[in-house]
Amino acid sequence: MTRIDATALGLSLARLEDVHRRDLDPQDMLKQVVAAVDQLFGLSGAGLMLVDDGQVLRYAAASDETSAQLEISQEELGEGPCIDSFVHDHAVEVRDLASDERYQRLAQRLADVPIDAVLGVPVNISGSSVGSLNVYLDRPHDWQPEEVGALEGYARVVEMVLVTVLTKKMA
Repeated sequence: MTRIDATALGLSLARLEDVHRRDLDPQDMLKQVVAAVDQLFGLSGAGLMLVDDGQVLRYAAASDETSAQLEISQEELGEGPCIDSFVHDHAVEVRDLASDERYQRLAQRLADVPIDAVLGVPVNISGSSVGSLNVYLDRPHDWQPEEVGALEGYARVVEMVLVTVLTKKMA
């Protein structure tokens, strides 16, 4: 991940604020938020998983097809860094998926997909985990504390968007 430019962050947040004002379909709103995190942080891709009514984590949005494959594979296998982030309510870092002993089934499923480093952070509403915001790189990477903190900060933006989506649903 590259350092976040303060101007780029401001512009990204302004675009997301505009998303709040427009009457977008909730799915389109989530796609825009995920695309924004991908662009802002200079990643290979980003995705979002949210808990459904049955308390099962499901794929919600992705910045690209590769990210969607990562999210869907975790959903189908019931394991992965993004699921662990949701379950344990803390950031989960993977330097290199292929060599991480925790996620061998996921690594095997994605062996032909250019995903190496993965970082998942929880998304919370009112103190409860409702999903995970996930990013990946197409090369091994040691996630730095400032990168984890920045993604956790952006997860709070996702939380605000989710509250907006829920409010619109209830209106």
